[in-house]
Amino acid sequence: FRIKGFFRDYRKHRTTKLVLVLHSWELAFLALISAWLWPAPAWLWFAVGGWIFHLVCDQIFNRVGFPFYFLSYRFLKGFERSRLPCPQGESQP
Repeated sequence: FRIKGFFRDYRKHRTTKLVLVLHSWELAFLALISAWLWPAPAWLWFAVGGWIFHLVCDQIFNRVGFPFYFLSYRFLKGFERSRLPCPQGESQP
């Protein structure tokens, strides 16, 4: 496993599975609730806020549809790229 090769393969859609754990509303809101319930330092609030802002921007600008950003949806599809509504064959920036 090499990180450079991973990103190259991902951008060229050579990966067969898309887990994308941090691209999920469930975990982002779990982090938000955790920060709310337990005393969290300011940097954690900013990190969670940035995470949620990133997900909102992805929802607006990516062409994969709303359910794609739920880990449970991708889990039900077996994390198989071919079963998910993501553009096939296009290089991503």
